[in-house]
Amino acid sequence: MQRKLSKEERENLFLRWGIGLNTRHRRVQLAHRLWSDYKDMGHVRESASLVGKLHGFVDMNLTSSDMFGINFAFRPPRPKKSSLWKRSVLSLSFL
Repeated sequence: MQRKLSKEERENLFLRWGIGLNTRHRRVQLAHRLWSDYKDMGHVRESASLVGKLHGFVDMNLTSSDMFGINFAFRPPRPKKSSLWKRSVLSLSFL
């Protein structure tokens, strides 16, 4: 992180994420706060932007889902498929 960001950028980053400049283990605190509120899309975008910046992604205009291959679309749970074996056992019990 020290190689990717200047001291001023790091300080601004910590302050933006609510981490005091005089606290210990600031990078660990930041790591714990990343992706912590996955239901808030603004938080997810901030997390993705920071991770993308630190990893050196070239195109920062990509959305978080494009960068990380994440799909946040709601998918209803699939109904469980009962197996043929289970159906055959149940049919035998009714004989």
